[in-house]
Amino acid sequence: MTIARVVPSNLIADLAQHASRFRTINIVAEVPSAIQNLLSSLMDHNVSNSLSELSLCVTDTEHIDRLGPEPYYMFLPDNETSERQFSQLVQSLTRFRCYGATLNWRNITFSSRLVEIRLHSVIIGNDHFLHSMLLVISTASELQKLDLISITSFPQPIMMPPFQLVFSQLQSLVLEDLRFNTLSIILHSIIPSSYKLTLALTNRSLTTVTAVRNVVPQPIDRSELWDLLEGVPVENLLLENQNNCPDQYTLAIIMDAMMSIGTLMIDGWTIDEEFCTAFTKREQELDGWEIDIPKIRDLSLTNVRIDDREGLRRLIRSHNLESIFLSGHFNHGPKGSEALEDWHILAPWDNTVEWLAGDIPSIAMSFGNYSPPEFRSAIWQLW
Repeated sequence: MTIARVVPSNLIADLAQHASRFRTINIVAEVPSAIQNLLSSLMDHNVSNSLSELSLCVTDTEHIDRLGPEPYYMFLPDNETSERQFSQLVQSLTRFRCYGATLNWRNITFSSRLVEIRLHSVIIGNDHFLHSMLLVISTASELQKLDLISITSFPQPIMMPPFQLVFSQLQSLVLEDLRFNTLSIILHSIIPSSYKLTLALTNRSLTTVTAVRNVVPQPIDRSELWDLLEGVPVENLLLENQNNCPDQYTLAIIMDAMMSIGTLMIDGWTIDEEFCTAFTKREQELDGWEIDIPKIRDLSLTNVRIDDREGLRRLIRSHNLESIFLSGHFNHGPKGSEALEDWHILAPWDNTVEWLAGDIPSIAMSFGNYSPPEFRSAIWQLW
């Protein structure tokens, strides 16, 4: 359900009559108060007895209150009744998703029923509150999937190292578009186990920000990110939009720190000579660093512009890939050409694609500018 800032009272009344029948609720509103008004009425009518999936989305992420010094709560912390009802509501959930506003995590515990949590574009507060939030999430003893996307926390000058938390049933951990300090707290807090890590690195990964209104993020040296990711096994490494990511040499240096990389997924890049040099597996020196990036098992290049065919072939040979997925355009003219007539949609009959088909066990393609669902996290789904 999508609503604006004010929910009509007759709509609330009509929905409340059927509250006990709801199994899944997905509310999209401009501001938290609209969500609180509707959900409070449903909670008054015992919706928690039947509900298993709850998704709450606040769309106005530029609201002045969200950018203020106080946390931007989904439920006002001084409304004890709503907070108490919500803490009871989450006990029945198997899946919970939250976008745009945070919760008063001190008053929440999850049950063993919960298997999935997704937090997106939420401002948590300082790093201490981030760790406290992770502690609350760890009460979901059967949690299998945890997605933390574009959430923000602020570094503290003095903070004790976070104690580690056990997520014994966790199968998938998605960390996407996080600033360095936020990523650091999460990786230091969650004890490594058998879960598969999906990591999406962006320019934010090499910055911190001290306040919501701080429009000039503080850069961190890439050696700090190298140290953080040293020895970390990454199942899926996502690099979306070349302009939104560190340069390819910096990324290759950071990849050198990782224990392993299962699938490298790249969307919206130009595959040129520098790209192929950076991501080819071999011992080499880049920007003064001696590196040898891990072998990649599977490669996905989508919505790409392939400018260096021979370089791409060398890159692929160096990793001995098991599979590749392709979509985008090939340059059939001279290297570096921007002439429209030189760029053709990637097709199965292209000689480079035919070469790939004979050299890699599994190859798949899509015509045009296709992007996989992993790169569409910003789109709020009506689950």
